[in-house]
Amino acid sequence: MMEDLRTKPPAGMATDLPLSPRNAQAFTGDSSALISFDPPANLRTAQITEYIVKNLKTGSERKTLTSPVLITGLKNGTSYTFSVAAKNALGVSDPVVTKAVVPQTGWKSTIFDSSADGKTVASTTFNGQPAIAYTDTKSGDLKLATYDGKKWKKVTVDGAGGSGGRTTDNIAGAISMCVNGSGVKQTLHIFYSDATEKDLRYATYNGKSFAFETVDGNGASVNNYEDPIRVRSSSDVSVANACVASASAVQVFYRDESQGVLLGAVRTKGAPWKYELVDGDRKTDGRTTGDVGFHLQAIFDGSKTFVAYDSVVSMNQKKEMTAGAIRVATRTSIDPAAWEYQTLDISTDDALMVTTSH
Repeated sequence: MMEDLRTKPPAGMATDLPLSPRNAQAFTGDSSALISFDPPANLRTAQITEYIVKNLKTGSERKTLTSPVLITGLKNGTSYTFSVAAKNALGVSDPVVTKAVVPQTGWKSTIFDSSADGKTVASTTFNGQPAIAYTDTKSGDLKLATYDGKKWKKVTVDGAGGSGGRTTDNIAGAISMCVNGSGVKQTLHIFYSDATEKDLRYATYNGKSFAFETVDGNGASVNNYEDPIRVRSSSDVSVANACVASASAVQVFYRDESQGVLLGAVRTKGAPWKYELVDGDRKTDGRTTGDVGFHLQAIFDGSKTFVAYDSVVSMNQKKEMTAGAIRVATRTSIDPAAWEYQTLDISTDDALMVTTSH
């Protein structure tokens, strides 16, 4: 104990120059930035007297004893970086620099449809402006709200009492939207579910008019998961869907509730839908026999398609999930045999990453 006391500096006395503060971060605010940081590793021996937060764009400094620090008076839309240094009686540490942040105008809430309950919602950017699709269970309709920079415009896309290719059944369940085209000449693709027939329906919108069709669920019979030749199925395909669009193709992925598998449908320009089974049918080629696709997300990064989905591996007698996984399927073409699979996480202590390709 006496040796320990001899080697430790007296309380309040600095014996080291401060090391740099750790984990310096800047967070965007409205005309402001919030700077946070942790003390240096030698906090006790350095005996910090103050921290200096510097705006590297303007040169202005703010002194503080605590984190975080709110820096105000910034210009929205302008990029800023900040440095943080620790100071004591012996000098100043080397500064640590944050990543650049761009202050933005704060969120403003707007009610654009006070009559709808918005049970399911999807959003995207269409022709450079926000677009929001949502279901209204009170009316059984699918609605679309688009913003022109000043106000929201609402239209009923599909639903009970529809005509001109629309269904007369209620719309309920998952919605996904994707966009292709450029500038203000884009096409909006909306996929959604028929609550009665349990079909996967599809609407396209060019900013002026809609066109409608049923993608799947209206086939002659259930397409068995063991059948390698895929056609339209009469399965319930209303549970989940996710889409991506490129200049050459539109792809939609959706759960087959009747078979417990993940399906896909692809359309190239001027061609009919082509159907495929993405996962849930076998344990070879990196696939799984889990009950897949209760929840879906899909993105296209310009060259590769990513589909993320869940997989229920086992359930107990009460139909409660006892083991599951999060999986991702990727491909760089629209070839059904080109999928590569990864298991990102599983509900066991020995979770691992598995990568397999065809």
